[in-house]
Amino acid sequence: AQKLAGLLEQRTHIAFNWHMFRHSHASEAIAAGYSLLEVADRLGHASPQTTAAFYQHLFASEIRRLYLTGPDEVHERLEKLREAELLGKDMRWA
Repeated sequence: AQKLAGLLEQRTHIAFNWHMFRHSHASEAIAAGYSLLEVADRLGHASPQTTAAFYQHLFASEIRRLYLTGPDEVHERLEKLREAELLGKDMRWA
């Protein structure tokens, strides 16, 4: 990550550090439908409260987006999740 950050800094003249990648990963995981517990585990946080303290605003916007989703789309996603569960596949909400 440090090497990549250095390469990005050389090309863009923006100071990058490995922690930026960590935050980007967490944000992308939340947008992809990972739960608070899953994101906390991926980041190695001892407690989900730590994750919530930094990323609660992202979970809140994701919940709002899902709330505004039409009922047909929600039904379609739930049906895909149900089918995946029956087939024993790991599948995310998004």
